[in-house]
Amino acid sequence: MAEETFTDNDEFELLPAGDEDLLSADAQLAAAEASLTDDAFATDSSPAPIPFGKSWAWDRERQRYKRGGSSAAPQVVYGKDSLREWIGNALCTAQGGSPIFSDEFGIEEPDDWIGLADPGDAIATFEPRAREAVTQHDRVRELDELDPEFDPDEGVVTVSNILVVTDEAEAVPLLPFDISPTGF
Repeated sequence: MAEETFTDNDEFELLPAGDEDLLSADAQLAAAEASLTDDAFATDSSPAPIPFGKSWAWDRERQRYKRGGSSAAPQVVYGKDSLREWIGNALCTAQGGSPIFSDEFGIEEPDDWIGLADPGDAIATFEPRAREAVTQHDRVRELDELDPEFDPDEGVVTVSNILVVTDEAEAVPLLPFDISPTGF
């Protein structure tokens, strides 16, 4: 950029008087442009994270929706509790096994561990599938902790510890639950 000269203008002054010899015209222009872009009142233009939304609370022991208060309507959960319900449903639903969700939702072959006598084999097939199922959610980045146990007599995987890391690097612990061949 060619060096430019500035005419005297009573409306503004780039530098205080006496400092003209410290910066070249290009440096003065760059400093002026930088001061215009450093807006203390500028708003963050990055999109807000997708909300977790709301869901209905599912009672896995009774195989029905939890009731909200004295009404017969299902209990509604919001935010992280909604995420917990989504993850529980994803780990208990076979991929492509629900007309409500997309074919990618759920865990791949959730009953594949039935008939396995060695708990290690069941866990080895469950863990990568669980990680893939849970990270399908737009807000979930990874599973930090996953602590499943397998009961070969019942054919049930019990997830006693699961910690989900969201896109905002927030760790969300989940309550223990069972994944059985009968689904959720």
